[in-house]
Amino acid sequence: MTAPAPRSRPLLVPIAGLTLAFLGASACGHFEISARAEARDEWKRTYTIARGASLEIKNTNGQIRVDTWDGDTIEVVATRVVKAPSEEQAKTTLAGLKIGESVSASGVVIDGTSMSFAFMLNRSKRVDFAVRAPRWANITLKSTNGEIDVKGVGGMFRADTTNGSIVAAGLSGGADV
Repeated sequence: MTAPAPRSRPLLVPIAGLTLAFLGASACGHFEISARAEARDEWKRTYTIARGASLEIKNTNGQIRVDTWDGDTIEVVATRVVKAPSEEQAKTTLAGLKIGESVSASGVVIDGTSMSFAFMLNRSKRVDFAVRAPRWANITLKSTNGEIDVKGVGGMFRADTTNGSIVAAGLSGGADV
């Protein structure tokens, strides 16, 4: 007869008189922190670009999904999500999250990494990007913790992620992944 497997228990970490309960940990050291409230909003932008222009998105936590079309505009919807112990903390943290953008004749750069992603006790933050871009645009996507999913890019496609998958279909202009 074998002994029953040990049960998983929260990891309790005392810090300066506080005790944090971490519910789980993955191999990469990411801790899922108990949060009871969530705040979210959408950041929307539309850009008209000329042929040969590019789109670059930099993200820290969250998914980047790009679909293409035959038009000449880039449509971006960024969903910002914060989880915290209280609704007030979640809303306050969400209000401080900013997305950087730079627009020039050569293209558009959207920077989700400029948000303050400093460690905050019992809070998690992410930005999920949903993009519709011209099929012919050159597209560069960079993520630290998140999936990249792209379809139909006819220009040059570049992607880099540290902790996440890259799925690309229907590429015709070359790729550096």
